[in-house]
Amino acid sequence: MASMFVVEPKRDCPHFAQSTNLLPPEHWTISADTNTNNTEQDPVSIDIPTSQCNTCQDTSENWICLSCKAISCSRYVSGHSREHFNATEHALCLSFSDLTIWCNACDSYVVSPLGRPAHRALYFNKFGELSPSELSEQATINTGEVAEEKKQNDTAPSIETLRQALENVPHASFSASEEELTCCICQMDVEVGQNVSSLTTCSHRFHRACLLTWLLRTNECPTCRTQVLEAWARNPVVATK
Repeated sequence: MASMFVVEPKRDCPHFAQSTNLLPPEHWTISADTNTNNTEQDPVSIDIPTSQCNTCQDTSENWICLSCKAISCSRYVSGHSREHFNATEHALCLSFSDLTIWCNACDSYVVSPLGRPAHRALYFNKFGELSPSELSEQATINTGEVAEEKKQNDTAPSIETLRQALENVPHASFSASEEELTCCICQMDVEVGQNVSSLTTCSHRFHRACLLTWLLRTNECPTCRTQVLEAWARNPVVATK
């Protein structure tokens, strides 16, 4: 009996929170959106089956960079997607074949609510319709079966609000003149030159990357459990249409 190999995506990738890796939601509007005219961005239009790698023009297995929309082939073709990351440090890309997201910095498949707008746009461009899960969600809301849940979602932060909140967490380079500091998240000493975030609510300090990873799981200080990002604790994150 053949064994099954299951890849579990990383769910706490901190690179989604950095604007250098992920375009804002308005860059991923689609023609199905009713509010397309309210944005300066044109709807995403990509012919996925015929889209070519920008470097070698291959069409068999390509990825789109979520930072600049460059199209590059996978490591199983000529590896130009990885070369694009090496040249630009744009970490996140989305596969045209199975619509998974890969983080080159984490060297792993990743999942995050911050990636929903891009995934939604590419799904629509590949199949010509919204995903079954989104259609089901819209149908449920339209029938009024979850009026209370919709009411809560109306006041929940959008993906863009969450992304901006994470990006705006204060940080500074750790200097040699400071006292020794251990990040309680990774249990490693902070080295000179590394980015450190100091929480304004309680002044506890951590590696910036460690803190962003932590906050994608829970909106509490790892040391004292004080709420970190205002108006986000245990609230759902809603996709920006």
